[in-house]
Amino acid sequence: MLRIKNFLRRYWEILFLVLFTAGGIVLRCTLYPHPSYSVAMNDTDGYIAAAQYPSFSWQSLTAERPPTVPLLYRVFMPQSGYKLTNVSQASLGGETKQLAPQPGFEGIVIFQMVFSILTWCVLAWVVFFKLKTPGIRLTAVALILIFAFSPQVADWDSILSSESLTFSLLALVLAFTILLVHRMANKIFTGSFSSGILLAAWLASITLWIFARDSNVYLIPVTVVFLILAGFLALKKKGALIMLGVAALYLLGLFTLQQKTMNLSMRWEKPFIADLIGNVLSYPSRVDFFIQKGMPFSPKLKDAIKAGVRHDDYAKFPDFMQWMKNGGYSTYTQFLISNPFWASLQVYNDLDGLFGSNLQPYFPTGTTSRPGWLVNIGNLVHPLSTTVIPEIFLLSAIIFAAALMYREPGQMAWAAFFIWLLLVAFLLLFVGYHGDFYSKDRHVLVPVLQMRLSFWMTILIAAEFIFSTKEKQRNYR
Repeated sequence: MLRIKNFLRRYWEILFLVLFTAGGIVLRCTLYPHPSYSVAMNDTDGYIAAAQYPSFSWQSLTAERPPTVPLLYRVFMPQSGYKLTNVSQASLGGETKQLAPQPGFEGIVIFQMVFSILTWCVLAWVVFFKLKTPGIRLTAVALILIFAFSPQVADWDSILSSESLTFSLLALVLAFTILLVHRMANKIFTGSFSSGILLAAWLASITLWIFARDSNVYLIPVTVVFLILAGFLALKKKGALIMLGVAALYLLGLFTLQQKTMNLSMRWEKPFIADLIGNVLSYPSRVDFFIQKGMPFSPKLKDAIKAGVRHDDYAKFPDFMQWMKNGGYSTYTQFLISNPFWASLQVYNDLDGLFGSNLQPYFPTGTTSRPGWLVNIGNLVHPLSTTVIPEIFLLSAIIFAAALMYREPGQMAWAAFFIWLLLVAFLLLFVGYHGDFYSKDRHVLVPVLQMRLSFWMTILIAAEFIFSTKEKQRNYR
């Protein structure tokens, strides 16, 4: 009996960690509809088409959709191929569809659910072991699991699109990043085998995440800057510097590859036309900017573009198509860079709308899908108000100030992590917002999710800093 008491006294946190995780997984698997039920959307055909090519071959890199999601479709492809029977038209303003069995797609949606559970549990466990205060550690696990297993994230596992894998891979990237920055801050990131394995896993997760959605590639510029700073400021060992240098070069090469293949794929064509319609054609000075950059423009072409991306009437103008393929994408990027105040103000003015929804629109969320009270709980951890943004900045500033004041490795690691996370989130928010005039809400889901998660994590880390500081003062006295 005494041994049991000693064991529980010593390992009670681990016991609760296991119980929290097991309980969360059970609820995630039992409160939602049958895991093989699914609904498709207007992009699903593109993933099926891209799955015909060998995974991460040149054909797949330049296909209609980037290769990570088609890789999943290729793995689970039945011999008879895919046949969609339950397609929601919500993104086109049409009707939604109930979740239903779709023969051939069961493996995809089951994998999406299992992978989501696994990656978010990994993130929860990593945060647990990198915190020190018992109550805060367990609170962090509970919050992350509620965040991940609420309908605001879990519903996407039943949809045949890119969101489920994108969210899951984001959790994995965050988990590996936390491990990496803590290892660097504690000066134990060396040229060792374990450091190399961690770095390789981090780069692999980033690669898959970037090729899940094209806009994710803008994580790379921020990350490369942080790798360079880490090499100069935190690390002295030659092996570690070589590893970081190789990682930075790999990421720069990955950025170049993604940009080149995306440009060749013309995945950006319809979003570009949508941006011309929404942000350029109604403003003569903006039209002049594009004309000066070589864009052919006539009254007939203007009418063809205005007909919309679904009609493709602009494709009847070969000179415009040639210009668009050679310089359209880069010209729109130059337009945004030339008008930074307008571009940033547009995002700022629409923030309330971008945060104003946190549920998927593709299938009805009534009693046939899962209990309504799950949505209410999810709304607590997926706030709809932009007031979380200044709070994140304030808490991040507190964490950064505490890290500079006490120079404790763990605090320095968390400060670096949050600076990196917020810079990535705001850059992805800007790029996602301006990526497609007609699909802003969906294209900013990832950075909005990052900000909502950052809100809770900054609260927890700030509380951890306060408790650890009080403990140090108590010990000093």
